Amino acid sequence: MKNFLTVTCIILTLSLQTFADDTTSEPCANGAGTVFIGKVTGNKYCLSNNSMNWWNAYSWCDGMGKQLINLNDCATTISGKCPEMVGIHAGHQMLWTMTPAEDNKWYTIEHVSGAVYTKYEPHHLIWHAVCK
Repeated sequence: MKNFLTVTCIILTLSLQTFADDTTSEPCANGAGTVFIGKVTGNKYCLSNNSMNWWNAYSWCDGMGKQLINLNDCATTISGKCPEMVGIHAGHQMLWTMTPAEDNKWYTIEHVSGAVYTKYEPHHLIWHAVCK
């Protein structure tokens, strides 16, 4: 019985640590962003705490020596979705990407479902930056 309880405690501790790693509140960008862990690769990204237009998102990442995510960072794009970015908490619905869709328009990723959208102009709406 004692061994069973010990093993159970170890498993619970490891499970809680894994859960905590997925929902990190570690700051980045001198506190202006939050680190999150990609759902597929486990890579760390910096999510801006504030929403911004595409030009500001680009500059925000660039100022840290990083760059906006692109569709290749999705690990795989399944049925128009980016599983790497699913479930990221953000104040608005979309995340800017570096990937151009067409003239002066970029792809965006919806943070809850990971759905990929096209044709958003850089000044169109204000969403969050995600830097790698």
